[in-house]
Amino acid sequence: MDRIQSKLDDIYMDLENNVTKIYERRDLHLLFDLCWHSVIQFNFMGQLLTRGWVEVLCVGDTRCGKTKTAERLLAHYRAGEMGTGENTSLAGLLGGMQQLNKQWSITWGKLPRNDRKLVVIDECSNIPAQLMSEFATCRSEGIARITKIQTEQTFSRTRAIWISNPRSDRGGVSRAISSYDFGVLTIPELIGRQADIARFDIACIVANGEVSEDVIFKQFPQLPQHTYTSDRTHALVMWAWSRLPGDIRILSESEQEIVVQSKRLAAKYHDSIPLIKLEELPEKFARLSVALAARLYSSPDGHSLVVLPEHVVTIGSFIDRLYSKPSMGYDQYSRKLLEAGSIENETMVIDKIKPYGKEFVSGILTYDIIRQNIIEDLTGLEREGVRSFISFLVRSRALRPEYAWYRKTPAFIKMLKKMDTGKIHVEYREEF
Repeated sequence: MDRIQSKLDDIYMDLENNVTKIYERRDLHLLFDLCWHSVIQFNFMGQLLTRGWVEVLCVGDTRCGKTKTAERLLAHYRAGEMGTGENTSLAGLLGGMQQLNKQWSITWGKLPRNDRKLVVIDECSNIPAQLMSEFATCRSEGIARITKIQTEQTFSRTRAIWISNPRSDRGGVSRAISSYDFGVLTIPELIGRQADIARFDIACIVANGEVSEDVIFKQFPQLPQHTYTSDRTHALVMWAWSRLPGDIRILSESEQEIVVQSKRLAAKYHDSIPLIKLEELPEKFARLSVALAARLYSSPDGHSLVVLPEHVVTIGSFIDRLYSKPSMGYDQYSRKLLEAGSIENETMVIDKIKPYGKEFVSGILTYDIIRQNIIEDLTGLEREGVRSFISFLVRSRALRPEYAWYRKTPAFIKMLKKMDTGKIHVEYREEF
């Protein structure tokens, strides 16, 4: 892995100094490169993975270098197409109907026109979140389909880099990443449905202040040697794009490492924002690992592409690094949700409830909304005692405040059911 990281540092020191002029954003360079060097199909765990191409998402503040990096790599690699402004409409990306001489015909958009190629989609916040589902078949199956006066479909196996600012607030100005509790929350706001978020293989957040002004405006008396020239990098991209399933070999040890890394990340990141979802994670790992192997020209003979375990480990570390960045905060957000899914000091909560017997347990299970008077009726406590009792349950993550009442947390409901069925022993109260 150290060998791979050293090689990546060498590549991106060259590119950031001689091509993009965007410094200390090497993770952004690698993110885009994984899309550029992905393949169309390959065999994985004994079957053909028909969607091998990669889709990435980059959301961030203005003037963080995300668009310039993509534009300059696009020109340097001489592979792909840029879509901005009006081209990020549904018709501009997918296609639409056009009438000419009283005859209707399909005009395909940028995604299907670039089948087996790459599109950079800038300013994708111009697309309403509710319309992102229109790209579902295109993104998951590689087929663009338009059903209007007539139904037409065509291949759209298109590598896609989606770039956006956060959605605009009421004043028409994009919110700063720092105004969100966790930067990862910009993604569901931007994309909408969970299924549409899950189709991204990897995402990142970039924010103002991550790179100091001294670095942004630094000047070098002598630039590093330009090894990764336009001709060489173009040839590598074309080589990756021309690999067929029979040319690509993921070692069995690499497949085992994909399972290990998938389980590790799934245990750390909550799937309520489904960038990480255990059921889909192995295929994402496979796509990204193949792309990394292609970027590093992992070929013993100039023809075959071999994915090694160290490629998989590097991808796991890369995902972890992106998602744990302070600007994204996916790890912190996940910890909050994972904590909320469990009761703190469960033994103390049980001991607090037991004196009020099974009558309390059965009673509180029947209520969806919990008010103070309900607790008063079930416990016989005075008003101050009720407030103290509720406060304890809230601190223990058993109740969640909601407007002027409370709701039981899933963990508390689970515990109450165990008490109700006798899995956790609770006596009936003999008297009130």
